Amino acid sequence: MKAKRNARSLFTVLILALAACSSAGGTNGEGSSNAVKPESSDSQDASKAGAQKISGGKKEGGNVIVLIPQDLDYLDPHLAVAAGTSEVLFNVFEGLLKPNEKGELLPAVAESYQVSPDGLTYTFKLRSGVKFHNGNPVTSQDVKFSYDRLAGTATGKPLNPAFQDVQAIEASDAG
Repeated sequence: MKAKRNARSLFTVLILALAACSSAGGTNGEGSSNAVKPESSDSQDASKAGAQKISGGKKEGGNVIVLIPQDLDYLDPHLAVAAGTSEVLFNVFEGLLKPNEKGELLPAVAESYQVSPDGLTYTFKLRSGVKFHNGNPVTSQDVKFSYDRLAGTATGKPLNPAFQDVQAIEASDAG
């Protein structure tokens, strides 16, 4: 539910940011239109840009700037608690599963998963070819390390209370 709320919040922020960039009918306070002015002085390019804006066509290139009204509290996804931080990290880190707009869990780093009949054991099958930002492959040992840290299996102090009852985390293969 929290992930769904975070995704919805990020979507709202993006919509507001894009709406703030809109030029529908206003002026910039200097008597000129808010319309995006093409960088080229070529009238043909200007005409294309105007037609593109009016028709709502796709514009290649450019930048999107998203403002966050607070400082991030951590860049460590296991320690972050601020909503703004969670929204940023949601776009940086990929989990085993990810929620869709209905809150259903879809595969992400894991290509599939199974839950035991008693609901106490979760088994994930990792997608092949998933890599870290540096090009190293993601292995089951990497996932185990992250969940051991999150559950506090070495320290007895979980970083997230939702993992306090985790008894063991196993990687069934070396990869």
